[in-house]
Amino acid sequence: MELIQKANGLKTIINKSYLIISFLFFMHNLSGQEKLDSLIYWSEKMLNDTSENARIYAFNEVRENILLILNQNKNNFNLDFSKVKSISSLQSEDNKCRIITFNLRRKDDTYLFGGILQFFNSKTKQYDFEELIDASSEINKPNNQTLKNNKWFGALYYKLWEVKYKKQKYYMLLGWDGNTVFSNKKLIDVLYFNSNNEIIFGAPIFEYNKKIQNRVFFEHAERVSMSLKLQENTGKIVFDHLAPSQPNLEGQYEFYCPDFTTDAFEFKKGKWRLILNYEVRNEKEKK
Repeated sequence: MELIQKANGLKTIINKSYLIISFLFFMHNLSGQEKLDSLIYWSEKMLNDTSENARIYAFNEVRENILLILNQNKNNFNLDFSKVKSISSLQSEDNKCRIITFNLRRKDDTYLFGGILQFFNSKTKQYDFEELIDASSEINKPNNQTLKNNKWFGALYYKLWEVKYKKQKYYMLLGWDGNTVFSNKKLIDVLYFNSNNEIIFGAPIFEYNKKIQNRVFFEHAERVSMSLKLQENTGKIVFDHLAPSQPNLEGQYEFYCPDFTTDAFEFKKGKWRLILNYEVRNEKEKK
């Protein structure tokens, strides 16, 4: 009986291995357009399917499809993901960094994020890629943490640009996090590569709330929207100032809303420095 159970167990393993190999062989032989169509199909199910289990399955399919496409096109940095509306693909101006992010909405209205970073490896002189693992629920005091790709504060990024101080180049990121059913977050993060070509998220370059931080979060009521964007003509990060809807709700961020004033960050001497009550209109008139 024991031999039969072992044999059945081995048969199950072999069958699973066969299915995995068959799937990889099938995907390998798809054309570029067929792979893209598969990615579009699964990304739409990931966002819109009414079943959480189906969304989770689709999330994993999106992840596997992107990894497979990049693996088969390692040195093709110009792969076009623009047709896949349900994922964000941002490419740096220096053509050395591309970051792809996507998200899964859970049934409790929290979010899980997926990401892949494609980058030029200065040591091998070729393009490489690494998966980003969302560990945001495990990260204490994320404002002050330096993180790597295997422990990433997940977000859906919508803006990427470069700033440089001395010999260090920073890839700045603006992102969105659905957070909970009661509040949303937006964040400013920074990506760079250290001397060993390791991926680093977060750097002590933000002067905010009289402290130096590695990244900046803005949390507000789910029912309202907040503007956080790069002002292209000045290079400043411009954003709505958030305040509680009632004075007695101080610190309860699910009740924070834009108060019709604007703040900004300006990059000076290697730091993003806060400007309170920034006059966007006056800046435009000067230009």
